[in-house]
Amino acid sequence: MENSQKNRIRELAQLLESCPPVQFPPPDGLPGEPGGILIQRRCAEVKINPGGSDRLKLFHRRFVLTAALEREGLVCVNDLTFPVAPDYASLVYPFQYHHYVVDQSDFFWMVVTFELERMFYPETLYHCSVKMTPVTYGLLARMVELYLEYGGGDPRVRRYLNCLLAELDAEPCRIDAGTHAPASDRRVRLFEEVNGYICLHLAEPELSVEEIARKHGVSKSYLYSVFEKMVGCHPAEYIRQLRLQQAYRLLKSGRWLLSEVAGQCGFSSLSVFSRCFRNVTGVPPSEYLRSERGRTSAE
Repeated sequence: MENSQKNRIRELAQLLESCPPVQFPPPDGLPGEPGGILIQRRCAEVKINPGGSDRLKLFHRRFVLTAALEREGLVCVNDLTFPVAPDYASLVYPFQYHHYVVDQSDFFWMVVTFELERMFYPETLYHCSVKMTPVTYGLLARMVELYLEYGGGDPRVRRYLNCLLAELDAEPCRIDAGTHAPASDRRVRLFEEVNGYICLHLAEPELSVEEIARKHGVSKSYLYSVFEKMVGCHPAEYIRQLRLQQAYRLLKSGRWLLSEVAGQCGFSSLSVFSRCFRNVTGVPPSEYLRSERGRTSAE
């Protein structure tokens, strides 16, 4: 039954738009219901990780529900990581930096993004992945069918998503961040170890790819190949993106001087930080800091 449901979901997923023109539909749900629902497939033809500066855009007010139909991967949320095994699903909550690690050439995941007034619902799905059952697969399949026929604003789509979240919330079989067993895929396992090491030493300007490879007993070329296949970029670029995400988070708080942000994020100087930040966001950090302080004061 479960395999037939998965096959049905794959068939339906092929009918979804590869690149929807609107990535952030306006919220249209009733109070207490999901709204602005967008359902997408992610596979070799439609990568899950955006490239370049778009990684900074994985910080928004929407929930992201990811179901791994095929291939084990890794969910990176802020400074935490946890595997999402085949037939497991994970929920990323609003305003959390996140990205995914998976063999981009051979996987099939479903991604549902939505908005909800209750920012902390469901309460027990933080930083974990949850086993998909025949019931949750059935709910997902029916939701995609209705979505394709009537669109994300149909009340039945919202209610099926509510039921899907409730079923996942009640499922006891889960993989928690910090207490999980090592991933079975050796590249995912290596990436999780490397990601933890990078996060631990992110504030050190001398952190290098050579040091990371040596600490984990692999060659520099192998490390490059793993990063290229799993996240679509080189390790040095990945480190730079993490530093910029951390800087973005500190600037958004409005409590730090630019020099303090640059130091905490591992940039060798304020000028290097300013140049990197402007290249990615289009504005210098000083201007972004002023705008955030103004917004905070207004609020």
